[in-house]
Amino acid sequence: MSKSCLQARIFILPEKQHRPQDNARRAVRAAQELHLRMAMPASAAGIASGQVFCGPVGNMLRREYTVIGTVINLSARLMQAAIPQGILLCDDATAQAAGRSDFQGHPPILAKGFAEPLPCWLPGVTVRFRSENS
Repeated sequence: MSKSCLQARIFILPEKQHRPQDNARRAVRAAQELHLRMAMPASAAGIASGQVFCGPVGNMLRREYTVIGTVINLSARLMQAAIPQGILLCDDATAQAAGRSDFQGHPPILAKGFAEPLPCWLPGVTVRFRSENS
């Protein structure tokens, strides 16, 4: 019997307290750490950056606190594409925010819900934090 585990990790940090490029790097580093520690052949991650709605959804009888938006769907599609190879895939916005020099290009993927092929990137061995001056 095959069992799987799915986690959604959301990094929402106010721009006044953190630089947006550091948020992207933090998300990638967290995924890399998890990927290394899981040590499972089918371990994979999809990382996407953008705006989402975060808050309560529903009515008085059933209400959930959730995060929804196109970026959530995008990260799920990236993860699905990454599973067969057991890799981490990032969207264009994450690679750009974190600094493309730390990423390798990956062939675009066709994904349900998206009209155009999605450009995606493989994070390097360890995405580094840059100093404030760089």
